[in-house]
Amino acid sequence: MIALRVIEGIAEGVSYPAATSFWGRWAPPNERASLAAFSFSGAQFGTVISMPISGIICQKYGWPTMFYIFGSISCTWVFIWFIVAESTAKEYKKMDERERTYILSQLPNSNNPETVKSLPWKNICCSIPFWALLITHFCANWTNYVILTW
Repeated sequence: MIALRVIEGIAEGVSYPAATSFWGRWAPPNERASLAAFSFSGAQFGTVISMPISGIICQKYGWPTMFYIFGSISCTWVFIWFIVAESTAKEYKKMDERERTYILSQLPNSNNPETVKSLPWKNICCSIPFWALLITHFCANWTNYVILTW
C-alpha cells in the first residue's frame, strides 16, 4: 500500500506543474491567473462534491463501487483529454481562426531570444513574500491531506 501511494503521489505530482505549463502556452498573459485559478479550484470542488457522494454510493452499493465509478469517470476524462487537447493553440485545429489569432498574438514569442528572460533565482530565494507564500502553501496542503486521509 505504501509503495502504491508513493507511485500515485509521483504520478499526481506532475499535474499542477503540467497545468501551469499548459496555461503558459495557451492563455494570454492577462487571462492566465483567472484561468489557472479556475482550473486549480477543481481539486477542491471535486473533493467537496465527491465526499458526500462517496458516502451515499458506499451505503447503497458497497465501498468497491465508489472506486469503480470515480475510476471510470477519471479514465473517461483522460481518454477525452488525450483526443481533444493539444500542447499549443497553434496545434489545435478545431478552434476558430479569429480566436487562434488572438491567442497567438498575445503570447510572447519564445523563439525570439530577446523575449526569453532568465529567472532571477537569487532574488526569488531571498524574497520574504516568496518564503511566506511557500510556508503558507505547504501548511495548507499538509493540513488538507491530513484531513483527506484521516
